[in-house]
Amino acid sequence: MMINSERHRLKQAILYIAHKTQDAKAFGSVKMNKVLYRAHCAAVREGRSFTSYTFQKNKMGPTLRAYVPLTEEMEIEGLVEFRLMPVGKKSERRVWPIARVDLACFSARDVEIFDQEIARMWSLSARQVSDEEHETAAWFATFTGETIREELSLVEDPCTLIPLSGDEHRRAEAAIERFRSRTEAP
Repeated sequence: MMINSERHRLKQAILYIAHKTQDAKAFGSVKMNKVLYRAHCAAVREGRSFTSYTFQKNKMGPTLRAYVPLTEEMEIEGLVEFRLMPVGKKSERRVWPIARVDLACFSARDVEIFDQEIARMWSLSARQVSDEEHETAAWFATFTGETIREELSLVEDPCTLIPLSGDEHRRAEAAIERFRSRTEAP
């Protein structure tokens, strides 16, 4: 059987993150997708590729478009299962690892980024993680449901955000509208 190496790599990334976050109080799909997105952005900024799979803007932040089909495939393949985990008065559907991770898929830098992002998000709520993204160029430049353009990773490093003032927000929104008017088809 031929393995799609990029699909395999993404599955292994999800599996790695799931393994590393088993003891986390909360680490559902919002945080999982954010780690994947941040790893992708870091790779782009460093001039390398993490994945050619795309991310879309959703209400709670960036989401790997293939996340649901990938995790469902992983469940069928016996790599993961889904568990409902209590989080406060609610519960989250969490990817739970069953199989071992194939670390050969990743560079040391990839693993370092995963670990940094997991540690950074460990004690944050999904809402807090989501709110961080609402201050980025990618958030302002993309409509909900649209694919987030990869080049927006080069505009800023979401790990070192400096909050924008109201005037800066207005200027950013105006600049984005000017950019769209010049680059989008009528």
